[in-house]
Amino acid sequence: MGNLLALANGTELVGDYQIRRVLGAGGFGITYLADEISLSRLVTIKEYFPSDFAARKGAQEAAPRSQDCAADYKWGLDRFIEEAQTLARFEHPNIVRVFRYFRANNTGYMVLQWEEGKSLKNWLKDLGRAPRQAELDQIVAPLLDALELIHKRDFLHRDIAPDNIIIRTDKSPVLIDFGSARGEIASHSRTVSALVKPGYSPYEQYATTTSQQGAWTDIYALGATLYQAVTGKRPPDAPSRVVQDEYMPARDAAVGSFRPGFLAAIDKALTIEPGQRPQSVLEWRGPLLAPPEKPAKARGGLGLGLKKQRETAEAPAVVAAAPTAVTPPPPDAPQPKGQFVDFVEGLRKSPPEPKGKAKAKAEPAAANAAPADLKTRLAEVAPANADQNARYGLGYGPAPGTAKAAAPVKAEAAAAKKADKTPAANKTPAAMRGAPEPAPQAPHAPVARPIRKTRTPLWKQALFFLRPPWRGILFKLGVGAGVASLAVAYQNHQFPAPEPQPAKAAAKTASSGAIVKPASVVTGSTSTGTEPAVLPTQPSLQLVKQKTSVTAMSVLHTQRRIATLAADGTINLSDVDNGSLARSYSLVATAPSVAIPAIPATSPSGSIVSAAMTGSSLVVAGDGGIAVWDTLRGERIASGKPANGDIKAVAWLGGGEKIAAASSDGHLAVFAKDTLAQLQRSTDSHNDNVTAMVGIPGRNIVASASTDKTVKVWNSETLSLVRTYRGHNGPVGALDAASDGRMIASGAEDGQVRLWSTASTRLIRTLRGHTARITAVAFAPNAELLATSAKDGSIRLWDVRRGRTAHALPANPSPPVTLAFIDEGKRLAVAGEDGSVKIWDISAIKLARD
Repeated sequence: MGNLLALANGTELVGDYQIRRVLGAGGFGITYLADEISLSRLVTIKEYFPSDFAARKGAQEAAPRSQDCAADYKWGLDRFIEEAQTLARFEHPNIVRVFRYFRANNTGYMVLQWEEGKSLKNWLKDLGRAPRQAELDQIVAPLLDALELIHKRDFLHRDIAPDNIIIRTDKSPVLIDFGSARGEIASHSRTVSALVKPGYSPYEQYATTTSQQGAWTDIYALGATLYQAVTGKRPPDAPSRVVQDEYMPARDAAVGSFRPGFLAAIDKALTIEPGQRPQSVLEWRGPLLAPPEKPAKARGGLGLGLKKQRETAEAPAVVAAAPTAVTPPPPDAPQPKGQFVDFVEGLRKSPPEPKGKAKAKAEPAAANAAPADLKTRLAEVAPANADQNARYGLGYGPAPGTAKAAAPVKAEAAAAKKADKTPAANKTPAAMRGAPEPAPQAPHAPVARPIRKTRTPLWKQALFFLRPPWRGILFKLGVGAGVASLAVAYQNHQFPAPEPQPAKAAAKTASSGAIVKPASVVTGSTSTGTEPAVLPTQPSLQLVKQKTSVTAMSVLHTQRRIATLAADGTINLSDVDNGSLARSYSLVATAPSVAIPAIPATSPSGSIVSAAMTGSSLVVAGDGGIAVWDTLRGERIASGKPANGDIKAVAWLGGGEKIAAASSDGHLAVFAKDTLAQLQRSTDSHNDNVTAMVGIPGRNIVASASTDKTVKVWNSETLSLVRTYRGHNGPVGALDAASDGRMIASGAEDGQVRLWSTASTRLIRTLRGHTARITAVAFAPNAELLATSAKDGSIRLWDVRRGRTAHALPANPSPPVTLAFIDEGKRLAVAGEDGSVKIWDISAIKLARD
């Protein structure tokens, strides 16, 4: 970087430092990379040099521009030295270290540690994808610690932005380039524009005083920096937000998966009103870095473990509660532990009253029951979970025909068990042993069930020992496996695979220009599941074959024609009803002798780099320039050579009145259709070649795809970058927009197709079905069906709303290069690399709708 006012390379300062080169220059100083001679190390040196009121005298000395600004110059120099003194006291691994400061050449210098790494801005750019949550946490946590230390010393950074955070080679961050002195100087000299950074500076920083600034000012700037990291773009400028706030919350604009609390904390930090932001780093750190809370596991019914049951059994005795009806609670009511299981168990019918012989058999059994006093005792002191104990074979349970009797305490159960094992001769009535007689029962009082030993079924024992967390895991695995099996079975039934077309028959079909009638059909299910759908296994029509690959294709609906452009410049106009060739001509042969060729060539063979059709209008592009044609009349409308590099992709805008073109340097330009005069050019660009472009119907935006794995959306009037879609794992080569303008489809080299919302950076869904590079994507007119093709010849029709394959056409012998819907989506034209154009009848496809 060169700067006419900077010190020359090789300049020595105070005999200790030698300037290597200029690193950067701003409104208040110049930064150099220098050698510290005595220690043989690299350092960074900042020179106080306010561009508004400083000048260079000779090779090194600085001075005020005039006598009028001498006071401001000296006042600013004192603030610069004060800042250096303050920063030198900070000893923190994530704050740039100040080694030394000194005055020389009528100005001041600050010697800082040279940090090896790259700025956060470049680090994000080099990632080539959205950062992950763990990567940001690794950066944010140390920065918060550093910022908290700065604020505790009553100091502000005032210039936090992606280019003022260095990511070292060990991935640790460091804050550099403090702006506090600049803020003081700006306030004193009223040169506020030199201090603020659009998008990152809060509204109070635009004022000429610093009275409204505080820790919340730096929090806003760091929040804006994190917004840039998670969305790929900076927030709107603070002054414009005050007039009309078009800020899109981070939770809606984020590209990738981040904690909801993390995104909410970013939005909170970017509140316009200073008082509504977090007032300190301590207040902001918790929401920003707190991990998501895991929901508490509901434990009840089968979730009661042995320990819990022991605690329940050993609890003090309570009187049994009155009977309650078993009714299901409201779905949204808070549920006590085990209530759902109790409800299910309560649905079981109580054992019927024994009658006849069964009753007679039951009476002798009562003779062996526990003594009456023990029965009554059990009925009085039974705990509330007796039904569970009975289910798990613990030896006692509720009495039939009564409310659930609670289980006895552990000591009473042991006594009952011992009594049951006592020989009959030793079983003495309670009155003879001196025990008190049981109190007489009411006529309708419930009688406790006699204790008896039962054999617990194995399945109940398995349930008893099936404890968390494996119970929940096994349950979810079982449910998932069942759902997956049903989905696969339904998919196979709903969309059966088409029968493969024999290779010889396919080759014969490809070489013929006649109408091809379907030889066989595949019967599937329609949306109702009962009406048969007849889906073709062969194309219904084939057009006259081009000699070279089809580069562009367009349907002229009013003329019932389909126009195809071949790589050699041949235009074919064919009848879409019977496939007959209506007209064929060459763009090269019909072009008048002019300096600009009719077909811009990139090679001696005259191949076309890019072409686009809309109705009868055609634009072709290449290294030689751009040419616009009327395909029906065979006339060239305009031609020219742009001054901003070779054209790599073109698209129509505004219903065919303008042309968008992407040059080899990644920039976009807009040209007038009739004159090809350049109307606008973008300032941003792709990082690599642009492969495809498409204008968005009904919206003033245009989308572009690139080998840099991104899709970008631009304002078609100003060519300012609106948003960037990231997520593809390979170069993006296919692009189309829905007719209603609400979504974009992009296909990449990894075989995946992604649907994006044009209103935000939201990924609607990813379509996975191809295994080779996507060559073309096309929306049906109703935007409910999407056609995709791949390099291996596969062609799929997708139900856009459900995100699944509606039908898979037989593989094309030649890889398809472009697709087009005909007759309101009832037919599909497929153009291949071999110059063939086949038309498929897909009217039988009916999309299932709930």
